[in-house]
Amino acid sequence: MGAAAEAADPHIIQFTPQGTVKEVRQVSARFSEPMVPLGDPRKVAEPFEIACPEPGIGRWVDSRNWVYDFTRDLPAGVRCTFRIKPGLTTLAEKLIVGQQEFAFSTGGPAIRSSEPDEGNLGIDEEQAFVLFLDAEATEPSLLEHVSFSIEGIPERVGVRLLTGKEREQILKARYRQRVSDPVVILQASQRFPNGAKVNLVWGKGVASQSGVPTEQDQVLSFKTRDPFTANFSCEREHRQAGCIPVTSMTLRFSAPVVWEQAGQVVLVGPGGRRWKPEGEKAPSESVWMVVFKGPFPEESAFQVEIPEALRDDVGRRLLNASSFPLLANTDPFPPLAKFSARFGIVEWKADPALPVTLRNLEPEVPGRLLQVDKEQHDETPGKDQEAQEGVKGKTWRIPPEQSGEILQWLRKVAVANRETSVFSPGGRSGSGNIRSACGRPASQPGNAIPTANSSIA
Repeated sequence: MGAAAEAADPHIIQFTPQGTVKEVRQVSARFSEPMVPLGDPRKVAEPFEIACPEPGIGRWVDSRNWVYDFTRDLPAGVRCTFRIKPGLTTLAEKLIVGQQEFAFSTGGPAIRSSEPDEGNLGIDEEQAFVLFLDAEATEPSLLEHVSFSIEGIPERVGVRLLTGKEREQILKARYRQRVSDPVVILQASQRFPNGAKVNLVWGKGVASQSGVPTEQDQVLSFKTRDPFTANFSCEREHRQAGCIPVTSMTLRFSAPVVWEQAGQVVLVGPGGRRWKPEGEKAPSESVWMVVFKGPFPEESAFQVEIPEALRDDVGRRLLNASSFPLLANTDPFPPLAKFSARFGIVEWKADPALPVTLRNLEPEVPGRLLQVDKEQHDETPGKDQEAQEGVKGKTWRIPPEQSGEILQWLRKVAVANRETSVFSPGGRSGSGNIRSACGRPASQPGNAIPTANSSIA
């Protein structure tokens, strides 16, 4: 029979689904010629002999299209075959020719989701994986076809299935309600190395209880957490220098530690003096570091001591515990020049003094006083002239009856910054009698000096 003649014979134009398809709910077949009278589908109720473990109902949508509706979305592991009934003819009494059998499968068991989630970068070295499946899998096929590929290990690593009481304890601890989906809990047959990439390979051949196997690998990627370590740090002028004694010292953990243990870390200095970590927390609260607040004695030796029972949140011992007690040294105090206190109001024309703290500078430190006023200083040469031109001020006189406004100006100067004048539009908190040049916040070196009835530089 020629191709043209064959195409002219009655046959099935389209049948779906075929092959491996997940979550099938309906089967459909389209015939090349009318099979039943339009509006009267009673002539041919079922055009197929159906071999399928899942129940469903067939019906004619119109004279050429037939569908079969399952009562639910088919789970994995289902294989169905639809074979044209012997002698099936069209409405015109022509025999259906061509392909007589159509089949599909929902495939072998697949992983719907996992705990921990795919992509987790901090799994435990002995992580148990809870896998939610779309169908029950046979234990022999799991042990044969599921494995781990681990960075740094050339061979695949097999799995161990967790069953019985061990399995129930994990499910009860992680999930309040009973789990309805098929679940597999497994571990690698050997411990993972720290900081390694790990792939869980749900391999080709994992079979459902009905015998339907998976046809390709399903791979979930993870990474193990870094080893539990503690690292000391402090501010230094350069890498080879000791700690700056006026700043804090810090011990950082690579994993969380409960405060009950972290709070027992101590810093021991000269004469056996002991520093405890800054802050107080609940014993069960987890922290990632402890901080020892300075200042500390200069040019001194210190050691960081940790409790012997120190563990992280999963009970791991410190990998670098042999490095403790850890030694640290402080350098001399760094050079310093600053006003020793926050500024306040000083009386105008009262010859006031502002103390300045000097440390580790030259034996003799030259200085000069710059006056804030409106006069020009043409006779002042070079850098002094430039410095005086940079000192700008403004006078605001506070009458005696408005002396209460001094407090408002003190508050404004306390939060003043270098970019905005306290006399700028919208920045005045009231009228007053202050001559001021705004500078750094009062606690920093080189601050402007807020005064009442005085000049400030």
